[in-house]
Amino acid sequence: METYKKIIIIFLFLHLVGSVFFIVSTGERFKYWDEEDYYTIAHNVMEKGHFSRYGVENNACRPPGYPFFLMAIMIFSDSIMVIKLFQLLLYYVSAYLIYKIAQSISNNQQVSLLSAGLFLIYPSILYTVNTVYPQVLYMCLFLLLIYLLLAQAKSVWIYVIAGIINGFLIFVIPLHILFFPFIIFLIWKKAHQAKLGKFIVFVLFTLLILLPWTWRNYKIFDEFVFISTNGGKNVLFGNCPLTTPNLGTTDISDIVEEDVIANLNQAEIDHYYRSQAFNFIKQDPLHYLGLYFRKFINYFNFRNNLSTDNIQERIKYILIAVTWYPILLLAIIGFGIKEIRKNYVNSYLLFLFIFSGLSYAVFFTRIRFRLPFVPFLIIIAAQTLFYLYNKLRNNFI
Repeated sequence: METYKKIIIIFLFLHLVGSVFFIVSTGERFKYWDEEDYYTIAHNVMEKGHFSRYGVENNACRPPGYPFFLMAIMIFSDSIMVIKLFQLLLYYVSAYLIYKIAQSISNNQQVSLLSAGLFLIYPSILYTVNTVYPQVLYMCLFLLLIYLLLAQAKSVWIYVIAGIINGFLIFVIPLHILFFPFIIFLIWKKAHQAKLGKFIVFVLFTLLILLPWTWRNYKIFDEFVFISTNGGKNVLFGNCPLTTPNLGTTDISDIVEEDVIANLNQAEIDHYYRSQAFNFIKQDPLHYLGLYFRKFINYFNFRNNLSTDNIQERIKYILIAVTWYPILLLAIIGFGIKEIRKNYVNSYLLFLFIFSGLSYAVFFTRIRFRLPFVPFLIIIAAQTLFYLYNKLRNNFI
């Protein structure tokens, strides 16, 4: 047993050293243009008091959750490398939460360790840690929310904390609001006593987190704006004649009337983009229905279409493919194993992953969008591996 613990400690130490080296080696630079958006917004709030990309006036150009997180780090340092090191901390907290969630599901320490281990050797998530994107923060908070709700705690304060986390998750990625009914289901399932009271507390504190920002947006735009004003543009990116299943953001200048939007505020531009997307869908609903399902299938892809195509990108995608598809396959196999499927939490986690794909397909799908939900599959995959290992061992003994 002591040898077993030493192996785990050595693995974690080497993993930490390698991860820190990976982050430090990239230095103070962004990999993608939209990373700079989040960083600049946070910097403008700190320096100019304006939540905006250009620091001229307050707006709602991006969801505020991740810039707020960056601001908390910028109190100590505005170094991009320091931000990524903080995200590395969230990454290891996520590994611990995966361990605890797997333990609550399987009641087996080996499965729990295997779940955390598979997570730590899954390269795509570590790659995302080294970017200034909100997915790592969202993943850690969502895992914490699931862990708290599975804990079967009797204290009402757990549901206060869960409501606050849930509200902030919507701030980080507004699409999270679509998961609200399924989180309510988990509360109803796990809270054996005072279900209605815990439900009310959870919803109340979620709303208390959201209301100040909603009121702030109303004061700026004189109308209701849910979290941010980039939703309409994302709908148009995913539902226009230029859209392909594996295309993310693209140049839409040819399909929008620039002279019209030049006289609109951000909220009005958001409405304009959304109405343009709906017009395209109305013109050819069968095409866009088919496009929706093709985007959903693309959610399971091992690569994104990018403007860059070099040997490093190709190696990266090969690495993604050889690690992603085994996890997906094991999760699918696990759902076919009665001993795994009979625990409703496993079915629940698999459903959350599938629903995330169905939700993002309304807009467009990218590898990083699915990463916060991959831990749910990893937990199922670890149980599948353990089950298959025991079956094989019993057959040969």
